[in-house]
Amino acid sequence: MTGAGLILALVGLSFQSQDADEMANLRKSVEALTSENDWFRAHGVLQDFALAHPSLREDARYKMLLQQTQDLAHEAEGLFKKQVAEAEKDLRDGQFAKAIIGAAGALRIYPEHQALVTEVQGRARGGLAGKDLIRIPSKPCSVGSNDHSDEQPLREVKVGEFLVDKYPVTNEDYRAFVVSTGGSAPAHWSNGKIPKGKEDHPVVFVSYEDAAAFAKWLGKRLPTAEEWEVAARGSDRREFPWGNAFLEHEDRFQANCLEYWQVHKNLAPGTTPVQFFSGQGFVSASGAAMGGNVWEWTSTTIPGKVSGQAAEFRILKGGSFMVASRSLRCATVLPENPELVHPDTGFRCAKDASR
Repeated sequence: MTGAGLILALVGLSFQSQDADEMANLRKSVEALTSENDWFRAHGVLQDFALAHPSLREDARYKMLLQQTQDLAHEAEGLFKKQVAEAEKDLRDGQFAKAIIGAAGALRIYPEHQALVTEVQGRARGGLAGKDLIRIPSKPCSVGSNDHSDEQPLREVKVGEFLVDKYPVTNEDYRAFVVSTGGSAPAHWSNGKIPKGKEDHPVVFVSYEDAAAFAKWLGKRLPTAEEWEVAARGSDRREFPWGNAFLEHEDRFQANCLEYWQVHKNLAPGTTPVQFFSGQGFVSASGAAMGGNVWEWTSTTIPGKVSGQAAEFRILKGGSFMVASRSLRCATVLPENPELVHPDTGFRCAKDASR
């Protein structure tokens, strides 16, 4: 080979090596984007490459990468549409939390469709906010008692008309909040997943701020301690939300509390579905499922101490599966550090009434 021929061959090899490097860098960039389901940007990188390297548009490697990316994007589009359709069905069926969760899953498949997902989730969130609300009229009711110092005195109050959730917030409801906002799941959820079979159990291991953030997300708030008691007790001064006595009929109980688990020793003590006892007719004066299962955060403050220093606590109401039936009384008050979380503490939401 002549000197000139050798130079041309070396130049050709140099161009081939440069082309290979360009293609390798292109593949690396595109695969990084597709691994994040960033389909629009992946297509943009391929188009920009073709404009910058017109000689490589017909390169078999470029064509293959382009086709692979288009195929993956098409498949993702199909999965996205299917999942959104399922979310729409859940929404129509009144499964609002499930719709929010499903739409969030669709967004992970095709993040560029954020606007559509936001619209679906907005409608589902509105449905969730209005689900199972009970209107509590403004009329005189008795709260407190003369029997325990922290409950004294027995007094008559008249709170403004308000709405309260029929049930405590469930794990599924709370997961909808987590996936929609990017918030933190309760610490005991493995990999952010609800414990198996407990979707309709009350969410636990939530702090006061966690509960308040959820309520705000739905355009609600936490009830005051007086509102909680009015919704539970009504105007007839009932001792417990369901009546004036805690009664046990063999293995049938009116609420989830310590006595319940002392009988059901074959089961591990814990929460029950939020509608479990109300489904048997044991509801509060307003028709809400109240008393037992989990303590519930209220917005009412009460003095407390942390490490010997004065602090602002919040009042818990309702009792739980970990305490005896006497703590399920409507008037019971439990001060708690709002920063702490417990396996038997959850919450329900309320909102001001609007005509």
